[in-house]
Amino acid sequence: MAIADIFVPLTGAPDDAATLATAFAAARPFCAHVNAVFVSPDARETVGISDWHASPAAAQELSEVRIKMTEQSQQNARAAFAAVTLQAGARIAPLAERSDLVTASYREETGRLSRVLDASTRFADLVVFPPMAGSRNGQLHDAFIHMLLRAERPVLLSPEIAPEQIGAKPALGWDGGRAAAHALVAALPFLESAGRADLLCIGQDAAGEYDLSEVKEYLALHGVKVAERRVVKSVRPVGEALLDAAASAGCDLVIVGGYGHNRTLETIFGGATDHIASHPRIPILMVH
Repeated sequence: MAIADIFVPLTGAPDDAATLATAFAAARPFCAHVNAVFVSPDARETVGISDWHASPAAAQELSEVRIKMTEQSQQNARAAFAAVTLQAGARIAPLAERSDLVTASYREETGRLSRVLDASTRFADLVVFPPMAGSRNGQLHDAFIHMLLRAERPVLLSPEIAPEQIGAKPALGWDGGRAAAHALVAALPFLESAGRADLLCIGQDAAGEYDLSEVKEYLALHGVKVAERRVVKSVRPVGEALLDAAASAGCDLVIVGGYGHNRTLETIFGGATDHIASHPRIPILMVH
């Protein structure tokens, strides 16, 4: 079992470089293909209230500004792809193919980001996003939520500084829920490649409250040895405690279930998913 196709949406923002480098780090153990796509917004979907009330001259000026901004973002995305691909030593290929090297391709499309991703990622093994904290791109955040909840694709969140490697020492955040189980199965290529995993068990106390025999047996069948660690719930957010535990153990990948509960309730009451998505210090593999 391996990761073969990794999809990366580009926006022309400064974090494109770290997101691409994270994708290449994830691709390297499997000689996977990195599929980078820059999505230009559809002009018909970017008309705001101010456009309707502006004079024809002002509306034309707004349109020209948007076109220039899109062209600049496009140039930024192309430059980031060229630089990071060269640095990663990847071979540019027009189409995904099996190879003994990491390969990469770049293309440009127009439309709403979530729709483009929905049509393009049905068979993607991973979709790589930048951290969501501080992102001013509403379409990017919507696309991240869409990928998790609607498309149900595995998402890899990049940290602000891309790592040199991913998956040599993975950690699995475990709360006994279905989302965590889905994340475990989706991350099997990394787990099998590493041959080990830190099982970060989230509970009310150090004694633990889950029967771990089933998950340990499943991982053992896939040749994965488990080191059990307890993450005690406290006044701190669960997501923060989980990331701290993974960092202190020297892990280079955290695997978690995303929005295991109702997303609205998680957002209102401070769910772990939103914290982890906004503050990844190391790459986060997340599955709903």
